[in-house]
Amino acid sequence: MAVRVLIAENNASAREKIKRTLGQETGVEIVGECADGFETVLLLEKHEPDLVFLEIQMPDADGFEILQKLKIDKKPFVIFVSESENFAARAFEVGAADYLVKPFSKQRLQTAFNRTRERIEGRQNGSIKKLLDSFLNKLS
Repeated sequence: MAVRVLIAENNASAREKIKRTLGQETGVEIVGECADGFETVLLLEKHEPDLVFLEIQMPDADGFEILQKLKIDKKPFVIFVSESENFAARAFEVGAADYLVKPFSKQRLQTAFNRTRERIEGRQNGSIKKLLDSFLNKLS
């Protein structure tokens, strides 16, 4: 099952670096890219990705405001991206899967993605197990 990713980053070169690095991974589907808070909320609600790379300081709304505005049941895993370490504590308080400080290396990005992919697969496997258990209980 492919990991569905949204890249919400207002810096074009950082957005391209994320896209290029993820393009080298197997089982990744990039469902969209955006550069401001308003569009990020729209695309998150439209595509309901498994993972979002979310710049903290975006035009229209910061990354924390974006997460508060979401009106979807299944929240995506979030890897926050920032030029500053100052927001890291708050990011982990709201459940960040990881935190990248720009400029980040390709290796650091891959590490963050692979750790988060494991968590996503665990969530997906848990959902499949629940469905299977429910189905088997109905057969009993």
